[in-house]
Amino acid sequence: EGGTGNDVVLLTGVAPEFQNAGFPFARIKVGEPFLLNLTASGNPTPSISLTDALPNGLTFTNNANGTATLAGTPTQSGDFILNFRANNLVGSGALFFVLTVVRPLFAVGAGPGGQPTVRVFHADGTERFNFFAFDRTFAGGVHVATADVNRDKTDDIIVGAGPGGGPHVRVFDGVNLNLIHSFFAYHASFRGGVFVGGGSISSGDVDDIVTGAGPGGGPHVKAYDGRDLSLLNEFFAYDPNFRGGVRVAAANNEFGGNIVTGAGPGGGPHVQVFRGLTGAPVASFYAFSPSFTGGVYVALGKIDDDGLGDIIVSADEGGGPHVQVFSGHDLSLLQSFYAFDPAFTGGVRIATNDLDNDGRVELIIGAGPGGTSHVRAIRGTSREQIQSFVAFDPAYLGGVFVG
Repeated sequence: EGGTGNDVVLLTGVAPEFQNAGFPFARIKVGEPFLLNLTASGNPTPSISLTDALPNGLTFTNNANGTATLAGTPTQSGDFILNFRANNLVGSGALFFVLTVVRPLFAVGAGPGGQPTVRVFHADGTERFNFFAFDRTFAGGVHVATADVNRDKTDDIIVGAGPGGGPHVRVFDGVNLNLIHSFFAYHASFRGGVFVGGGSISSGDVDDIVTGAGPGGGPHVKAYDGRDLSLLNEFFAYDPNFRGGVRVAAANNEFGGNIVTGAGPGGGPHVQVFRGLTGAPVASFYAFSPSFTGGVYVALGKIDDDGLGDIIVSADEGGGPHVQVFSGHDLSLLQSFYAFDPAFTGGVRIATNDLDNDGRVELIIGAGPGGTSHVRAIRGTSREQIQSFVAFDPAYLGGVFVG
């Protein structure tokens, strides 16, 4: 028969369940905007909560409609295990999420005469790794660079053997120091060593490896895909008969994917810029007096506000610890200074990385032979010092390479 008007209709409740189960982790860099959208089903509509500590710069918001967001730009690094809870009158559901926030790394390699030691540091100067890049008996020095070749948002460590070790390049994972790549950039019989650099030449989501032949091998530059070591390009940066070696640096794709080269001893302070994928010349200039024949080191990075990668050049042995910064827009001189005591004649090695995540690079500076293994990190704009330390035994005077 018909109802009495006093019947009770029973609704079946459903316990909450997260719909994000397939995405349990993320790895991002400090300074990189992050957004995580969370959704939970259930009846009644569940409320989502989080009680675990978040990295500074991120904010959790419960939207009160079965969804929540975790958003912001982290300023703090570390591993954060987050336990999200969805609750309603029927029950609760859980989602464990691991958020790893990493900072850029920089590396210091021992120069000739020491063991092939590489030290890797976080942006705050704390040590991450300390290891032998090659057989511990090798004393030719270790050239270093950092770049993310495996797309895990942690800088990896690229090393190249110095003179005497062949053109051996190895790439170590910046997360766990596992060996990612090991190859000879040139003929295995070549004993002049190999200079290394890294940057996103071929695509924006992975960094590639750039090499320059050491003394005796001609100014031969090669670019390898960071994922599979396929050869992207090769060219001679200077006269093929020049035997002083060629130092290299690479720009990220946002700066055109260019390769910058600096002539080694005997070639003058000649700096050239090439398109990474084609080898087409972009710029050519002398960073110091053309009469200086000690060679130069080069780096790339955004110093000013024009949105272009600027060119940083340092004098090698015999030229004093002189560093100059040139505009990527018109090659105008932006900065000129001495990184160490002007009387020091061992030269300067140079690298860049955005250590404080302000969108501009810091300069990482290492002393050449003749002094202690002094390393400095300074802000690219103000030259304010943020790191200064001796990387190896103070009695070791073989200089350091930085990357």
